[in-house]
Amino acid sequence: MKIDDLKKSIEVIVKKLVDQKYEEIYAEDYRKLLTPDLIKQAIEEYPGELSLVTDCAFKEMRYYLLQGGEYTIDFPLWYDNKRSDLILVSRFKMVDGEIKYAIEDILIQ
Repeated sequence: MKIDDLKKSIEVIVKKLVDQKYEEIYAEDYRKLLTPDLIKQAIEEYPGELSLVTDCAFKEMRYYLLQGGEYTIDFPLWYDNKRSDLILVSRFKMVDGEIKYAIEDILIQ
C-alpha cells in the first residue's frame, strides 16, 4: 500500500462526508465503529461547512504503519477552507488487492 493510494482513499472519504453520504460511508467501513448518525453528528455539529481536501491538508496528515500492514491515519478536516481542530481518525488495510477503510473516530484535537 502506497501513501499516495491512502491519500486518494482519504479524498474519497472526505468527498462523501461533504456530500453527506453517511450511510454509504458506513456500508463501506470494515469495522463499523461509528454509526451513520454518529458520523453525521460529528460533522454537522462542528461550526461551518466541511471543505474538500486540499494539498495543504496532506502536509498535516499523520500516518502510522501497524503490524499486519494496516495503517492508521490522523487527518485534519477543513471547514470553510481553513484547517479546523477536527480530526478524522481512520484505519486502512488491503483486502483482495483493494484498500478498505474504517473510521475509528472524529474528534477535536
